[in-house]
Amino acid sequence: MLLRHLRLTLALILFPVLAHAADQPACDLDRLKGAEEIHSALAHRSVEIVVRAGAPGWKDDARLARLVAPDAPSSVGAGDVGRAFGLGVEGAHAMAAAIKGDRYGFQTPWFEGVSGYGCIDRTVTVEFINTAGGARAKVEFAYRLGRLVEAKGWEHIYAEGRLDAPEAKEPVTSR
Repeated sequence: MLLRHLRLTLALILFPVLAHAADQPACDLDRLKGAEEIHSALAHRSVEIVVRAGAPGWKDDARLARLVAPDAPSSVGAGDVGRAFGLGVEGAHAMAAAIKGDRYGFQTPWFEGVSGYGCIDRTVTVEFINTAGGARAKVEFAYRLGRLVEAKGWEHIYAEGRLDAPEAKEPVTSR
């Protein structure tokens, strides 16, 4: 009788956890083993999300819907104003439209010899560059089981120039 009650109690405790896990798409990052490889894959996934969310047909993009959780908030502030773009693929679409990136960049830390597991909570930061507008948006993407659960960042005015004679040259790109 005690064993039966124990089983029932365990089932009642685990059911919500298992039901929530069943709603989540399977994590496809478990094949990646090195921390550098995982970080790079998630950074490229972040770029893919922004590209897909900014493309025509984004509403019907099944892969985008798998990559972005429906309740994932997206926001990118600019100047002294925070800008929340909404949730899920709609929020990702609004974010992609706002940052107007035509280039991207990210840093991968050196994790030499460090193994990793891709299907745990992880964050990566990707910088999206709007060369015509002279702005950069640095966005932190948070993932759970390989799926985007939050994107937040800040956009800044950006300028660049050559190092060969900085006192004599104006910035190449400025807003």
